[in-house]
Amino acid sequence: MSNWEQSVKDHFAKLPLTFQGLLESIERTRITEAVPPSENKSLQQVIATVTDLGYDYTIVRDTTVKVTVPNDQRAEVMSKLIDVLVPLGFTHDPARESRFGLLKKLSRKEGSAFVVVKPSSSVGRAATLGAEYEVALANKIEERYGRYGVSVTVAGFGSGSDLTISGKNGKMTVEVKTSSGADFGQFRLRYDLANKYWTTSPTASFLKNEALFTGLFNDYLADYLNEHAKFPDLSDPKLKIRKGFVTGISPSLETGDYKKELESTWYDERADIVVPVDFEKIAGYYAAKGDQYIQIGGRGLYSLDTAMDRWGIPSFQGKLKDASIRFRIKPEMGFNGHHSFTVAIKLNIEKSHKNLDSHDLDAVIEWMI
Repeated sequence: MSNWEQSVKDHFAKLPLTFQGLLESIERTRITEAVPPSENKSLQQVIATVTDLGYDYTIVRDTTVKVTVPNDQRAEVMSKLIDVLVPLGFTHDPARESRFGLLKKLSRKEGSAFVVVKPSSSVGRAATLGAEYEVALANKIEERYGRYGVSVTVAGFGSGSDLTISGKNGKMTVEVKTSSGADFGQFRLRYDLANKYWTTSPTASFLKNEALFTGLFNDYLADYLNEHAKFPDLSDPKLKIRKGFVTGISPSLETGDYKKELESTWYDERADIVVPVDFEKIAGYYAAKGDQYIQIGGRGLYSLDTAMDRWGIPSFQGKLKDASIRFRIKPEMGFNGHHSFTVAIKLNIEKSHKNLDSHDLDAVIEWMI
């Protein structure tokens, strides 16, 4: 078997057998044989661009550059690559290779090159930032009070309280959020094809806050979505279906228009649904799972347990002005890219005069030691 024949065989094993895919595979392998990588100007353009932007990459099958970045940065990175490479003769196909599409340039003279953007980790950047913030807080507290026998346990991506601060005479448990914005809580929905109703999607971040997210969905969104959020045709190829569930909209040249069509029927021409929620439910959830405090980046420290208020830490409920949840068909990569069904919790909360980042814990620590 020749190198050209083996290249075709290997490529077909990874490519859907569509007529377009057949033509592209033949063209890709022929050009690979015709232009060695060292003489491939198109490939060198991609490598120079990716290097200048500071991204990690690997070269696959001689002509494909696989750029690897944190999962939640893929849309931004692909947009930057489009801005630079399209003027150089590349085209962006939103329906090929990955949910963010494929950049490609086919040229017998200059050489062929293809670009995909893949996740460097299964953990999203928001989750990573949260874990980093927890560790930073733990280090500050141990540096300040470690000599008094105080220790800090960090939950990281696991369950339980994010921080547990322990001393000889007691401990305090803290939920940690990097901000009061969308990162305060976000989860995805999916549509059950067998039972014809909406349900939550069991991602890793969802499972950590399952009780809160499930309660908010059931109390505030489920009835509305089951009545109004219906798909005109469940066999539509634009729908992304996995294991019996519609999990989003697949990238295609018609995705953006299809999203607008759904929005017009689901919520009267709006781009989303925003529903006010009872913030007592949010506070009650964290208290029920054993958290005594909640620390919010940029806002400060709040008490979830009224018995702990004697140190002057304001109550979470008392500082909250309002809370809401927002449902939308969220674009992950441009107008015609992949879309998900996403719910975000929004909080408007007054700033606390206490903070884990300062010496405000002195009184509590004195009690603990």
